[in-house]
Order: sequence, then C-alpha cells, then structure tokens
Amino acid sequence: MTGFAATLIWFLSAHGQSLYRAHLRSDALATLAFTDPLTGLLNRRSGHEKLTELFGRAGAQPDRLAAVLVDIDHFKRVNDSLGHHRGDEVLIALAELMEGSVTPQDAVIRWGGEEFLLILTGRDPQGARAAVRQIVDAVRVYRMPGFPPVTVSAGLALASEVRSVPDLLALADERLYAAKEAGRDRVMDRARTGT
Repeated sequence: MTGFAATLIWFLSAHGQSLYRAHLRSDALATLAFTDPLTGLLNRRSGHEKLTELFGRAGAQPDRLAAVLVDIDHFKRVNDSLGHHRGDEVLIALAELMEGSVTPQDAVIRWGGEEFLLILTGRDPQGARAAVRQIVDAVRVYRMPGFPPVTVSAGLALASEVRSVPDLLALADERLYAAKEAGRDRVMDRARTGT
C-alpha cells in the first residue's frame, strides 16, 4: 500500500508540475497575443478590440470618448543616426511617459512603428484636448541623455463626430497628417486648427 501511495503522490506531483508549466506557457502566450513585446502596451489588435467595445458603450455620451493617433516626429532620423536599438529606447520612454499621463480608464496602445493610439474616456471634448496637449507639451520638454529632443504630432477625433470605429480611426489619422503638414509638434483636433 505504501508503494502505491508513493507512486500516486509522485504521479500527482509530476502531473501538477506539468499543469503548472502549461498554465505559465498559456499566460505567456496570452500576454504575447495582447501586448506589444517592446513597450508592454496593448498591441494594435487588443487596442482595436478595446476601442470597439468602448465605442459600443458610448451610447448617449459619444463626446466623452476620444481616439488620438500620436506619431513621433522625424523618428527615422533617430534610427538612422543612433541605431534601431536606441530608437527602441525612445519608444519605450515615450510609451511610459504617455501611460503615466492618462487615467486608468484610458488606454495607450502601440499602434505600429512609431505610432501610438490613445483612447481617452470620461472627459468632455475640452478635457480630451487639454489631456492631449499636455502629452505633446510633456514630450517636447522631455530629455533623454544622449538623444536629440523629440516631439510628437497628434490627431484627435471624438466618437460623437463619426458613426463607426473605422471612421473614428480614419478621422484621427486624417488629423494626425494635418498636424504634420502644419509643422509637427502639435495636436490637430478640428479640420484646420491645431495647437
């Protein structure tokens, strides 16, 4: 009987360790599926899902949901002059800066390359604009030793201005490019105005 009990205990212990390792692998894969491995932010896929969910819940207050596309100005120059590994340091630092500038209800997403998507919730339009201007200003004064100054351009769109998530993202993208065409280092939140 003692031999059987010892064998059973060994089997259950080994099986438990196997299940535990499988659980850890599953958690690691889930993390990889939903987050950007460089910055630790939500990735594009999970960010899009979050925006879609929030857009669907905006209901009677669509002016309290904003999507903001933020792009690092002249980022190619950083990569070309300092190397991609140093460019990664800029991405990580700015991701942390932006994440520290929003509320827990908001989200910062690595949208792709040097582009980020901010999802701002619970603010009126003026509050959303102020929050984005604050981020643009914070990036402008932020200094990383050994790096040239960095700026960002941003395009802000409100859910109340559109009928769908693709339209919201397209409007934010259009305004981002308008900010770049207007001289960069600014927020564009209307057709032809920006700060």
